[in-house]
Amino acid sequence: MARQMKDSGIGYVGSIPRHWTTVRLKYLTEIRSEKGLFNPDLALYIGLENIVGYSNGIFSTDATYDISVQNVCKKGDILFGKLRPYLAKVIFSPYDGYCSGEFLILSDFMGDKRFLRFSLLNKNFIDDINSSTYGAKMPRANSQYILNLAIALPSPLEQRRIADYLDAKCAEIDKVVEKTRETIEEYKKLKQSIITETVTKGLNPDAEMKDSGIPWIGKIPVEWSIERLQWHLREINHSNNPVQTRQILSLTNKLGVIPYETKGNIGNKSKEDYSDYKLAYPDTIVVNSMNVIIGSVGISNYFGCVSPVYYVFAPETGNNVRFLNYIFQTTGFQKELRCYANGILEIRLRVSSDKILKRGVAIPSVEEQKLIVSYLDAKCAELDSIIEKKEQLIEELGSYKKSLIYEYVTGKKDVQA
Repeated sequence: MARQMKDSGIGYVGSIPRHWTTVRLKYLTEIRSEKGLFNPDLALYIGLENIVGYSNGIFSTDATYDISVQNVCKKGDILFGKLRPYLAKVIFSPYDGYCSGEFLILSDFMGDKRFLRFSLLNKNFIDDINSSTYGAKMPRANSQYILNLAIALPSPLEQRRIADYLDAKCAEIDKVVEKTRETIEEYKKLKQSIITETVTKGLNPDAEMKDSGIPWIGKIPVEWSIERLQWHLREINHSNNPVQTRQILSLTNKLGVIPYETKGNIGNKSKEDYSDYKLAYPDTIVVNSMNVIIGSVGISNYFGCVSPVYYVFAPETGNNVRFLNYIFQTTGFQKELRCYANGILEIRLRVSSDKILKRGVAIPSVEEQKLIVSYLDAKCAELDSIIEKKEQLIEELGSYKKSLIYEYVTGKKDVQA
């Protein structure tokens, strides 16, 4: 028998079972707002960076913090991330400790706290909060706005049944997602291994080898030579002043060099002054000086302009730009560049173009470079296709999980159905 429903009167909730009600959060829960005074027994810390959205676990980072200005949280408190709320960082505190001031801390609830957390993860609830944020680059939600929102509320018994069901179903989904992520990482490592092996050893497994003298390269075919990149690449440092193009190009680890307007919400905002950029040309290698050590490199197929923190390298006559780009993709080359990086923050270590171009690399004949590129293009495309399908599966599972939570915390589906 179909459940009898009624209009909740709340857009992000929609219809609810007739015996349910809606109540604003501020009438359902207490807010914890204690500031931290250093206590060695409460030295554990939770930051937004420790959380992945729609999960209920934390992972460790190397983030530093000042305990004296952090908020106290108790085991079992619900922490709701107010900064960029669309990320849905809502977890139970696993221990007594401290947490970022970017959390709204909900300490008590007259019902099943698990149901409350799932209600806060209702995708429509999150969307409503996100529409109210302030701040362009780092949007934040207002605590009072969140607390004035209502959730759909069944009886405590039904809350528990729903929470039990969602705990079990979400755990199943999370297990599949985690396994899929592990598989993706294995394929990425395989891809890196194939690239490194091919650009240092070639395609002939029976080739006579010699020592390269460079640890990360190891042995190379006897016909190959070790040469500095500067003999094969030159830096182009042309300013877009006066403005020659308004086509802004962006560099992403996954997609390489793409027009900025196609990147969506990935990365930073572009500047409005086109004269601040430098020019990039088709068949050049664009390198992010601050992320080159993690492979932020790609070939440009466009004439456009790029950030002044990027380097633009053009191949010398007779060199295969795609082969040279593959060298940048090897973990060994990236680790060597790490030795020449400067900077205070780990995520902003910069390598100068001069240091990059002075590195020794293994160089085969131009004919062999073409064969290697053809092989790697096909092999990487095959692996990328597998990775893309697995990433799509993760997205689909994430969407399914969000829909599942929405349908049950608003009563559109019945656990007993």
